Amino acid sequence: MRIRLLVIVTIVMVVTLTACGGSTPTEQTTPTDAPSESTPEAQSEEAPTAEAVDAVVTEAATSESVSEEPAVSGAPIARVSFPQTSARSGPGTGFDPVLGVTVNQEFPVIAQAGSGTNVWFLVDLGEGQLGWLWSNVVAIIPEDAVIEAAATVPAP
Repeated sequence: MRIRLLVIVTIVMVVTLTACGGSTPTEQTTPTDAPSESTPEAQSEEAPTAEAVDAVVTEAATSESVSEEPAVSGAPIARVSFPQTSARSGPGTGFDPVLGVTVNQEFPVIAQAGSGTNVWFLVDLGEGQLGWLWSNVVAIIPEDAVIEAAATVPAP
């Protein structure tokens, strides 16, 4: 009876490990590596023109007050929660870094783009400079903040 039970347990373990991929290591990526930009949603959208992007960036820069003081209570804030990350010139790792940021730095959130695990926040970096931070490297304060979608998003 014990041998039969041992055989059944062994078979179940082999089937389970085979179904789960066994002990094959999976590829590890750093949190600043965003999911692939070639998602079906990204491919179906038309790339905005340079003029449209400039208009949104200019409008956002002029409509947001830039100060060294903390943002007004209730306004959404992105607090950096991962070391060695960068704000980028657009929503994706294919865009150039514009500023290295450190853990616990806070930036007012202007808009967001993307969906699922590929959400990026457009933030005010101060002194009239804007940048994009990936949702996996920041915490939004308050957590239930409603953040508008970006009117246009730069093309890579």
